[in-house]
Amino acid sequence: MDFYITTYKVGFSGIGINPIFLALLILFFALSKDWMDKYLPEKEGSYERSLNENLIKSFESKFKDKTIFELKEIAGENSKFTDEAKKAAKRILKNKNVG
Repeated sequence: MDFYITTYKVGFSGIGINPIFLALLILFFALSKDWMDKYLPEKEGSYERSLNENLIKSFESKFKDKTIFELKEIAGENSKFTDEAKKAAKRILKNKNVG
């Protein structure tokens, strides 16, 4: 669908595309991801947060019987554990008032 009296098409053997349309389509896809992330962060973020929260809770249940020394090793900056495991260890230490 064209809104102009004259149309511009680039292509060959009868198949062509309007370069203005192509530019607008590329611009739309480039900007829509940024716009969606900026104005609707809850859509993807809430699922990711709940997934992370479920992982943290599973780590908390696994780590509940560990000693304070082991928990401090897990929660350490240079430990090999994931961020969720570190956060779970920190929560357990906080609940034990060791922090």
